[in-house]
Amino acid sequence: PPSVESRLPLQVWAGKLSGGRVAVVLVNADKTEAKITAKWSDIWMPNGTEVHARDAIGHRDIGSAKDSISVSVQSHDVAALILTPFEEFESLHV
Repeated sequence: PPSVESRLPLQVWAGKLSGGRVAVVLVNADKTEAKITAKWSDIWMPNGTEVHARDAIGHRDIGSAKDSISVSVQSHDVAALILTPFEEFESLHV
């Protein structure tokens, strides 16, 4: 993969998964903690979609989000999330 661009210390990376899910990595290459936002329009998610969010590193559910998700990321760290649209999440957990 390409390296993190030092002139853009806060980055959002995303990839499509099966079932309409999206994997999102929030990268903070800056010197201080930062709140990073992934907007649906930037990660192939239709606006208005409500998702279940899971921390892929911490293996824990972090709640729901609609239209965007924001996470505080420590300096020189990442957050990795799996976003599952509610329709898909509910069908998997019935």
